[in-house]
Amino acid sequence: MDCRMTYASPLGKMLLSADDEGLTGAWFLGQKYYASRSENACDVTNAFRDFNSVQTCERELGSFENNVQNLVIDPSIYEATNSKPFQILSRAKCWFDHYFSGEEPCVEVPLHLIGSDFQREVWEILQTIPYGKTITYGDIAKQIATRRGLSRMSAQAVGGAVGHNPLSVIVPCHRVVGSNGNLTGYAGGIDKKEALLTLEGVEVSNHSISTSKKATQPLFRT
Repeated sequence: MDCRMTYASPLGKMLLSADDEGLTGAWFLGQKYYASRSENACDVTNAFRDFNSVQTCERELGSFENNVQNLVIDPSIYEATNSKPFQILSRAKCWFDHYFSGEEPCVEVPLHLIGSDFQREVWEILQTIPYGKTITYGDIAKQIATRRGLSRMSAQAVGGAVGHNPLSVIVPCHRVVGSNGNLTGYAGGIDKKEALLTLEGVEVSNHSISTSKKATQPLFRT
């Protein structure tokens, strides 16, 4: 059973979806490439109405995952709340609560990234970008070229894969910028990209970042 929920972030509502393997989607409502795989998922948003704060998240996550039926009134979603996707969404909600409170989340959320081999390779690199740092599309292209033993890789192809990332924020495609530091190509909108980077402490001015915030260490193991 696939499940989805609406999450009210400070930057606007988000749709989160999960299956038995992990979180499959996190989109700002209406963003480009929005929610292509979640239309038929069971909506469990109402089951989270008593689970709304970081403090509650920290205090109740363990018992919540083992006794979610105690928080559910609507019998139509009882089956869904006993499913693995629902447990994954509970952890994802906790992750986002921490993130939007200005903290680097420590909650582990299993991810199920669905895409081509090349897309998943790019998304793997995105997950290694440190909180509060950025890299460029060209940086990612060079890393993939090195992995594959190629002389070069197209930064434009990397940009296409970054743009199709189905897990906004939690797979941090907002930390990828243009070669000159300009904020470009965010499916959720440049305003959200700027807000996310600012939340992480990145200095942003006129839709551009300070180069001092770029990641300088290799982002993958050879």
